[in-house]
Amino acid sequence: MLKTCLGLVVLVAFLGCKQQPGKPSNPADQPSQAPSADVLAVIDGDTITEQDLVRSINTDADLYQRFYQIYQIKKDILEQIIDERVITQEAKKEGKDREQFLNDRLKDKITVADEEVEGFYQNVKDNPTLKGTEEEKKQKVREYLSERKRVTLERKEVEDLKALHKIELRLAPPPYPEVQVSIEGDPVLGPADAPITIIEFSDFECPFCRRMASILKKVLEQYPGKIKLVFKDLPLTKIHPASEQAALASHCAEDQNKYWEYSDQLFESNGALETADLVKYATTLQLDVAAFSACLEQKKHLAAIEADRAEADRAGINATPTIIINNKLITGSKSLSGFKEIIDAELAKLAPAAAPQPTKP
Repeated sequence: MLKTCLGLVVLVAFLGCKQQPGKPSNPADQPSQAPSADVLAVIDGDTITEQDLVRSINTDADLYQRFYQIYQIKKDILEQIIDERVITQEAKKEGKDREQFLNDRLKDKITVADEEVEGFYQNVKDNPTLKGTEEEKKQKVREYLSERKRVTLERKEVEDLKALHKIELRLAPPPYPEVQVSIEGDPVLGPADAPITIIEFSDFECPFCRRMASILKKVLEQYPGKIKLVFKDLPLTKIHPASEQAALASHCAEDQNKYWEYSDQLFESNGALETADLVKYATTLQLDVAAFSACLEQKKHLAAIEADRAEADRAGINATPTIIINNKLITGSKSLSGFKEIIDAELAKLAPAAAPQPTKP
């Protein structure tokens, strides 16, 4: 009986959606369709989609950075929830609550040697916030070191437990902003036809740029023949007064085919960028010092630096280091693993699709 009733319901529903012969379709008679999840607003039938919003965000680097920060916050919270659920599941298997489960797994691993306590105590014993007798102070130090070790060990324990589970993170970051900048005339390292182009706007007096130079060297080593690195000057002279002259010097070295070697000298200089220092680096690299000095004094390559500044301004770039990978403006600091994630994704997109496997008869 139930099957018969269900069959009638399905039949009625089917017939109700079918046009009767000879009757024109009336849109008002049709069931309204739920708007696509991608549609955020409708103006007289004209839709505004999620992609429209993303495109607007991506034209403003500062606005994008705010959205990316929101994504990072959501990702951190999501990972905390995942951690807690994994711990809860594993604790439940042993019939324990969270605290008991973790305490049992960590209690024999958290040890603080007397030598550790003594060494740390000697560094903090005069701190006015550390009160009490010497023994009381040392006990507080021991408790602090013990808790610090517990946090580290708990983090490792959770990561080991997560490895036992199939976990999929589906929270996607906002797409990187698309930017177009010219690289004509800029120093290039790597094959001209490399599938990955990394453009860096940098400042030789910027400590973060120094760190980035080291990371990019490792990136190039890990992707031989696949990356074209382009260097663009963005000396921030208001906070780095020697940066423009250092940039000029780098191009004077480029005139003698030593741009990248000279750039390394500048980043390794720890801020020693006075004229005498710049000439010393030229001497170290066995450049024609007279030609180099004349080039530097005449500011021969100032127009090229100004062109890079103008390019940065058009792209909304006002900080160093700024990285662009295949026309994507990469915001935030990036570690080697961060670069690998982006580059691998780009290479995967460029890889030819696998040929379909023949079906078995």
